[in-house]
Amino acid sequence: MSKSTLKPVFLGHEVIIEYLIYFYLGELKVIKEKFYDFNPEIKKIISINIRKYRKLRGFTQEQLALYTELSYDFIRRIETSGGKSGFSVVTLYKISTVLEVSIDDLIKDEK
Repeated sequence: MSKSTLKPVFLGHEVIIEYLIYFYLGELKVIKEKFYDFNPEIKKIISINIRKYRKLRGFTQEQLALYTELSYDFIRRIETSGGKSGFSVVTLYKISTVLEVSIDDLIKDEK
């Protein structure tokens, strides 16, 4: 069994590491592993962006709740829980539609 050295290739948030595992009956076997850098703070980022775009649009939490057909308490929890309150993709879609921003804008980390 012969191993090669690690050769990292960085592509944005994706890191691809290719390495040779072994020679088997004269065939070269290559295994690719992909590692992704998931942001553990994504729900917090989304809640901050919802609040930011709601205020830019001039909506109160009550108005956003009314227009998205969600409860005021639910909108308040999304914005003030620091990302601890969960929400569905449908909720994210409704909020982005009413605020007239893309879902990409809501998940973008402005740091």
